[in-house]
Amino acid sequence: MSTLVNWGVLGTARIAEQQIIPAVRRSTNGRVLGVSSASGRAGAFARNLGISRAYTSHAALLADPEIDAVYIPLPNALHTPWTIRSAAAGKHVLCENPIALNPDQLTEVEARFHFLMDTLRDVGCYAIDLMNLLLDGPPTEVAAVAVRPDSVGVEITLAAVLRFDNGVIGTFSCGFESPTMDHCMILGTNGSIELQNPFRPDANGGVIVVRAGSYSERIELDGDAYRSEDEDFARRIMASAPDTEGVRLSCRTVETTDRVAQAARQS
Repeated sequence: MSTLVNWGVLGTARIAEQQIIPAVRRSTNGRVLGVSSASGRAGAFARNLGISRAYTSHAALLADPEIDAVYIPLPNALHTPWTIRSAAAGKHVLCENPIALNPDQLTEVEARFHFLMDTLRDVGCYAIDLMNLLLDGPPTEVAAVAVRPDSVGVEITLAAVLRFDNGVIGTFSCGFESPTMDHCMILGTNGSIELQNPFRPDANGGVIVVRAGSYSERIELDGDAYRSEDEDFARRIMASAPDTEGVRLSCRTVETTDRVAQAARQS
């Protein structure tokens, strides 16, 4: 493999256009070679973004031997099947959240290949991922309630409580109707750590505030999150170095997310 990873993008999603493709171009070890679409939009999308190759199907992109890695920002229900098909075609896979909708799908993915992933199913999974990371999850107990209007058919607001085997309890809420807020508070016996915009500190002004008694420290964060993700992914491809801990965390997040969804349905 050359010093550059050739990327293919499955689909013309907004996050690909506005975030991932520009980030790959800012990276030092990757380039976007092609994009595919099942709806006929690949040609115009590629021309607008200056991408050299457009494919009329995802299968055609996967058949291109010059594509090293694929990014999958398709609708959630398509993540597992196209992750599996991409791996079967010999491609490295970076998939948007969630890589699987339930533990059965996750088992199917794990059984077929070793994977890296960018790993409740839209926004709630980020809070679950963070708690599992900080508290060495998964939790031992889960409780949740949700608002599911008949006119919509899905949860639009959800709140959950997770108990971990070290005795720590974590809570989170998420929803589509409230103002955008990205915030985490970690409370301990001697102080607190507040994370402002922990998931996109580069875009939204990330701040860490540490307080303990009369002590207080404010740490401002910067960087380029998507570029860092893409560069790390490409480095691991070229070094054949799977992200074992990241995979372990993502598996636990899928399993925990499914448990929270079940608890919400039963409440």
